[in-house]
Amino acid sequence: MLKLAAVVILAGGQSTRMGQPKALLTLPHGETLLKYHIDGAADLQVPVLIAEHTQNFLQTLHLDRFEERPVVAVRDYVDEHNLSDLTPKNGGALAGLWGALHYLHSAKSVQNQSFVLVISCDSLITAQQLYHWINAQLDIQSTKRMQPANRNILPSAIYLADLDRHGHIQQDYPLLGLYSLALYKPLSRYLETGQRRVMGFLATIKQQNHVNILPIPTHWRILLNVNTPAEFEQASQLCPLKL
Repeated sequence: MLKLAAVVILAGGQSTRMGQPKALLTLPHGETLLKYHIDGAADLQVPVLIAEHTQNFLQTLHLDRFEERPVVAVRDYVDEHNLSDLTPKNGGALAGLWGALHYLHSAKSVQNQSFVLVISCDSLITAQQLYHWINAQLDIQSTKRMQPANRNILPSAIYLADLDRHGHIQQDYPLLGLYSLALYKPLSRYLETGQRRVMGFLATIKQQNHVNILPIPTHWRILLNVNTPAEFEQASQLCPLKL
């Protein structure tokens, strides 16, 4: 198993097509989607960091009171080189990921070989499911290469994609994956240039062969990239009644 420093739940999106914040959507058993994701990370026994872009979901839903594990709202990216403006910028998913990496580096209690598990609120896959799937796929890769997985030589980013039978990418899911804490400085430099595209950032590290793309299970497709009320209703019917 790869060393996990935290789970990062990306909950700060605009949710324009959904008509309301996805974090506040209610599943059939009455639980909000954000609470579902927090509970889904419980067995991983690491801090849960919520990138919510100052929307105060944790306080609104009283989800900041889990005694058994830290649940913390992290701020979005700020340009620390511009001391006249340190307000968070709504820079999308990368700004939220930066907030999580910044929080962990500030804590100075983690190592660069640790990873954060990123999961988005437009998905109904749990953090635990995602973490175990990724590790299982990495083991399969090492078996096919007929050599043990070398945990000392790791990619900086590992994420899922929908692959056809020939292994060609049909759709990327970069917001379902593991990101190394060592990406904090490269991500800061990327954001400082004003760029915000997730795939653009991944392209910069892919050039150095620091990215590993893994297949999604076929039955997960309906549970990913949920953006409309109809898609959410269809996907939520496939969720377990209670984690």
